[in-house]
Amino acid sequence: MPTFRIRDAIPATPRAHIIRLDLEGQPFPYRAGQAAYLQPRGASKRRPYSIASAPEETARHGLIEFLVQTGGQGSGLTPAQVRPGTPVAVEGPVGSFTFPPHPR
Repeated sequence: MPTFRIRDAIPATPRAHIIRLDLEGQPFPYRAGQAAYLQPRGASKRRPYSIASAPEETARHGLIEFLVQTGGQGSGLTPAQVRPGTPVAVEGPVGSFTFPPHPR
């Protein structure tokens, strides 16, 4: 399971952050609508999160985005676990609820 570091953690709401993981030149092919299991260092277990960035943008910039709940009931993540520089184990992509390649 690859590990990537959080490049940015942008507060989106009082209880959610957009985290951008730096893929460090490694490919991470996925389709729109898929998710990945994330486990930041210090988290007790991995949890699935929907990928929030377009595959084309991820390929172009080498960053992948997730919207994660922090500090909420059942979120499992604290704001301290989503700070820039934090290593995150990533498993995926997972899920088959994806957009068709060429919508009609």
